[in-house]
Amino acid sequence: MIIAHKDLSYNLFSYIRILIIILIFLLQKMKTFTFEVMSGQDIEFVIGQNARENTQIVQESSPQDIWVHAGDGVSSCHVIAQLPDDDSIEITKRDRLMIVKKGAVLCKENTNKLKSQHHVPFIYTTIENVSTTKIMGEVRIKGSTKTISI
Repeated sequence: MIIAHKDLSYNLFSYIRILIIILIFLLQKMKTFTFEVMSGQDIEFVIGQNARENTQIVQESSPQDIWVHAGDGVSSCHVIAQLPDDDSIEITKRDRLMIVKKGAVLCKENTNKLKSQHHVPFIYTTIENVSTTKIMGEVRIKGSTKTISI
């Protein structure tokens, strides 16, 4: 009977430990940054720091949001610039370029192997052209992307 009690205590401790780990995992927030990129308009940037977060931010984004990732097949974090849903706000080409540049800088700063590199190519497109695959963190791009070097 004592052995069964020890096993029960050990199992209960294990379950509690697993639950705590799961809670910590669920409560972790993705990195977000807000910048005034457009005149008078704040843009929020969300950064996926691992495969699960990369998949999550792509799936939770709106079609007009801008997705940024390292180019040339290099693995990196995913950065989403959350654009306003309001059609009354006009985003000029200049605003869009500033948003993409900021997204590329954030991607570079949050990908260890890219931090010290120069002239790193980044690809970008709207989320409507990006879809997740069965592999966590992997995406498929339909259509073409544009490239910017930072």
